[in-house]
Amino acid sequence: MNRIMISAATDIDAPEDEMIESTHDQYDGPAGPRLTFNRLNATEAQIDAAIKAYFLWDDLVSALTLAGAAERVLSDVQPQDGLICVDAFSIRSLINLYVEGEHQSKAGNLFRRTYDQLRHADGDRDPFRLIEVSVAGVDFYIFMAIQAFRHVRRFITPSMGVFYVWYCARYPRHLKEDSQIKTILESAQFDPNMMPKPLFFERALSILDRSEKQ
Repeated sequence: MNRIMISAATDIDAPEDEMIESTHDQYDGPAGPRLTFNRLNATEAQIDAAIKAYFLWDDLVSALTLAGAAERVLSDVQPQDGLICVDAFSIRSLINLYVEGEHQSKAGNLFRRTYDQLRHADGDRDPFRLIEVSVAGVDFYIFMAIQAFRHVRRFITPSMGVFYVWYCARYPRHLKEDSQIKTILESAQFDPNMMPKPLFFERALSILDRSEKQ
């Protein structure tokens, strides 16, 4: 599987066995072939699947559910009192930095409200209640899941790289003024709406694949 390696300068101190290359194994059990995954390997599969659902099928529900599940696991393996961009990168660490202690629980519930509504019905058993899914909210959730994964695993996959570039182009106000990627996107006059999302995804992956082989 292709990897895009990045600097580990901002990564957390995790047990050595959690930072090694994550793999999955296949074996034959009583019920037939089975696969075993560790949780970090599962988050990689979830985020890549979320990105494919987003770009190829415009499936916001699946994209949010998959990215939300991955972000939650990645958040749980980081310091629970961590601060975003300091010693952690997650929704929890974002709230830790910007929200006062007595309001953090409420803020977390608001951040994860739509995702929580899609993953269980503990507090509301009405199956016909309408759930509003924000496109910008899904974009942000996938972005946060990618950043959390990069912080913990020290690399991102090609699919994550494609979404990261697309997100930065769509939301340039989220970037620092001196951001290198912002300068590159502006000089290239890249418009994320210049082509359908499935076509952009396939072409961008192809470009990344060619660059890795050179």
